[in-house]
Amino acid sequence: MGTGKASLFSSYLNMVNTVLGSGLLAIPSAFARTGWAWGIVLLIVAAALSATTNFYIVEGTKRVEYPATFKSISGAASRRLPIVLDLAVIITCIGAMLAYIIISVDSFTNVTETELRWPWITLAALIVTPLSFLREMSMLSFTSFVALFILAFITLVTMMFAASDADSGTLAECPDLAIGESDGISCPPGETETVGHDVLASLPSIILAFTSQMSTPTIVNELDRPTAPRIFTLIASSVGSALLIYLVTCNL
Repeated sequence: MGTGKASLFSSYLNMVNTVLGSGLLAIPSAFARTGWAWGIVLLIVAAALSATTNFYIVEGTKRVEYPATFKSISGAASRRLPIVLDLAVIITCIGAMLAYIIISVDSFTNVTETELRWPWITLAALIVTPLSFLREMSMLSFTSFVALFILAFITLVTMMFAASDADSGTLAECPDLAIGESDGISCPPGETETVGHDVLASLPSIILAFTSQMSTPTIVNELDRPTAPRIFTLIASSVGSALLIYLVTCNL
């Protein structure tokens, strides 16, 4: 395994930002459907599986030439796997990109109270496209920091909502709606204190909330002194931070 120039902190910023992503916006709705008990259990299981798969990927990077890629890792196991894995990564990245665009455009249209979506889609594309041509992922540490600042703001707003007076009118409570019903307000549906009947339907959202494996080889390649303790700290702190934020926002 080679060594890069990225610090442990910048690598942490990139990985935790990859883990969190849009999961912070999707997890509360999944929690509302599963209930607290199943929601907490599924979050912990998904976090453990995410960390485990990341450790397995790191082990794979040690068995191929530097810099390691998914193609070289899968090629060491079978000559046919690289093509399948490349297609899987492409499909996953396209799906994640579309999800981010939908969420960002929905947020912009809700804030500005406009129905036009194409200006916000264009703006998102103009922001993301130049960043996609950067040669090293460590160069995205600043954007990851900004993204984490925004996610911290969302977490703070959630905590303010939980501590606010319902009659103050500043942060009104979500209406009591049955699952599947909506009155136009972006509140998670259903009960949050009882186990829902569609736990399995919420499982994909919870699993995707911890997805970071696509970036793991690149982050490890660029990490300065990628020793076992530093890699363990990187993965454990990233997944652990995401789990903590999810538990705080979903249980308030």
